[in-house]
Amino acid sequence: MKTALLVNTSGLGDIVSSLIVGNALLAEYRVSYLIPASFRGLFTDTPFGEFVDDSLPESDFDLVIDLVSNKKSRKIIRRLSSSAKIGRAKNRLQRLKLFRTYTASVPKHSPAGHIVWDYLPILNKLQLQANKRIYLETPYKGNGSGISVHVGAQRKIRRIPLELVIKLSKYCETRGIPLRLIGNEAYEVAQALRATNGYAYHEYGSLKDLKHWLVDSKAVIASDSGVFHLSSALRVPTLGLYGPNTYARSGSINACAEYVELDYECRPCNQNAECPFNNRCMTEIPFSAIESFLVRTIES
Repeated sequence: MKTALLVNTSGLGDIVSSLIVGNALLAEYRVSYLIPASFRGLFTDTPFGEFVDDSLPESDFDLVIDLVSNKKSRKIIRRLSSSAKIGRAKNRLQRLKLFRTYTASVPKHSPAGHIVWDYLPILNKLQLQANKRIYLETPYKGNGSGISVHVGAQRKIRRIPLELVIKLSKYCETRGIPLRLIGNEAYEVAQALRATNGYAYHEYGSLKDLKHWLVDSKAVIASDSGVFHLSSALRVPTLGLYGPNTYARSGSINACAEYVELDYECRPCNQNAECPFNNRCMTEIPFSAIESFLVRTIES
């Protein structure tokens, strides 16, 4: 079988979203991903091979695809041996540069829309059909006994407010539902553990461990984060609390994913600037919306 390497040095959510390309290739290729070392274990026990960016693969590939097309990924692509290379062009200037970099022509950027559909030009060039869902197949099996909530996010403005975590903990405690906190942000985790009087619990682990925890959850609640995308890709009922970004642009296309977002004119916003509205798009999310999701998923 032919081999393909997909280079994605971006964040976890973007890597999961790019499975729209990886899954479409599986019928004809043995597919591997080259990802940042911090995400090692993401593709363990899945149909995909995995390489990390601190050790480039020695094998030749029939096809190499740059799913990011930035300075770092182009440098990686130039070092790889392949009879066909495709880059992801984001604008006209990139297309001009990438024509000189890659042996294959570069697809044009797709029209504005959901982030997943940004990869459609690559699929169109390869004459592959896009899947309507993005799933990451895994043999993991769980008991589905509790709820996991992701208390972190790469950008602080996206993180779930502590008040919602407290209400969620009280909801779970009165019903005897285990509540696992997920996140590597030590301050947020410690704050949530204190505020929930020790009812919620937390463990540190690898990305492989995280996949086990998610699959073992009956439901997952997360902000706009890689954990949200990964959970829905693993077919776990997942609720996304969306603030600065719009779900229409950066949500999940999977059937098991739901979302809550408030309609403010300032969304989507510049997440690098201080919010003049006290981060209202997250702090004003009503717990009743979360409770409604839990009633449908856990208590029905």
